[in-house]
Amino acid sequence: MTLGRRGRTSGVCGARPAPPEATSASLLVLLYHNVGPLPRGRALAAHHLPVPRFRGQLRYLKRRGYTFVTAAQALDWLDSSLPDVTHPVLVTFDDGLADLHTYAVPVLQEEQVPALLFMVAGRVGGMSSWMPHPAHRHNPMLTWEQLREFQAAGVSIGSHTLTHTHLTEIPATQAVQELRESKRVLEEHLQEQVTTLAYPFGEFNPAVAQVAQEAGYRAAFSTLPGLNTPETDRCALRRVNIRRWTLFGRKIRRVESK
Repeated sequence: MTLGRRGRTSGVCGARPAPPEATSASLLVLLYHNVGPLPRGRALAAHHLPVPRFRGQLRYLKRRGYTFVTAAQALDWLDSSLPDVTHPVLVTFDDGLADLHTYAVPVLQEEQVPALLFMVAGRVGGMSSWMPHPAHRHNPMLTWEQLREFQAAGVSIGSHTLTHTHLTEIPATQAVQELRESKRVLEEHLQEQVTTLAYPFGEFNPAVAQVAQEAGYRAAFSTLPGLNTPETDRCALRRVNIRRWTLFGRKIRRVESK
């Protein structure tokens, strides 16, 4: 028995009413995949952001009055535990391609920006074998040593499952293993509690969200666009997807206006 049909729908777990002191303020979460030179093969180009553009986007948000927060601070803000933080923004990366160590971490350190990396736990030190096109299945992944360097640089590590599978298309028992085992493996190697999950391909449904909650994740991130408020389902947090050709300032202003 599988956990349902493939889709990008919001789940039912973790929904919370806004506390009395909640305001119209919101949490912006950015979704990146990779930072670095353009790879061969146009199919992957959209996910590779040039270093100067990445640095410029972080500086743009600073000028606009945003406060960069850690994953823990972002979730505390949603729980109204950080009332003094205004315009919080969380930077996230999916997959864990090795280029991030070379190109993204130096920029994060230079700009003093924390981040959250969602790692495919079963592919640490291996290759991006889940990618649909054969030419793209040999991208090096981050190693355990590099992940520890990420931690030292202020980057938290979350789960992106064991194998980057389609959670809504596999048997329920396999989905449970993907979420529970990836959490265990990351915690064992990194000696840090893993409390966050990003759904591969952005695919989830209420059953998958329930599995995430039962596996012990404090929050799960989707690819649903938009901002987050204290009312947002913690198992369906929204992110703004940033690609190589994204008109960043225009996109941020459009998200803010909704």
